[in-house]
Amino acid sequence: MSPNRGTVSVAAGERKSLNAVLKANVPPPPPPPPPKPSATLSADSTTIEEGQSTTLRWMTQYATDLKISGVGSVQSANGSSRQPPAGTTTYVLTAKSNGASAESSVTITVRPKAQPKLSDSRRQGLVCIRKQLGRRAGQYGQR
Repeated sequence: MSPNRGTVSVAAGERKSLNAVLKANVPPPPPPPPPKPSATLSADSTTIEEGQSTTLRWMTQYATDLKISGVGSVQSANGSSRQPPAGTTTYVLTAKSNGASAESSVTITVRPKAQPKLSDSRRQGLVCIRKQLGRRAGQYGQR
């Protein structure tokens, strides 16, 4: 019998010691699935006045493809971008990797610019000017 392989025969009533190492051909377990991506999108201000900007901020993990609607592709997993929306806008961050995806969104509400308020005396002055202009227009046959 060779030291690594062979058979051992034991007759009835006979005692023998045997040291053996058993090896099994078991395949290794499969690797764990890759982690799913995560995404968070926020804004410094979610309500702004017309003409103003806000800063969008995002954080992602385990993503290889990042896009923000209205902004486009972004390269860094975590970052920020100053945006001047023309009107109320919802931005959606989509993070993809290995066939999985995650989304996060934020809505920026854009209010119209506040009109300056006229004092009572200025308002009365405008009314007088309009009346005078109306009279002049009447002098020339226009109304």
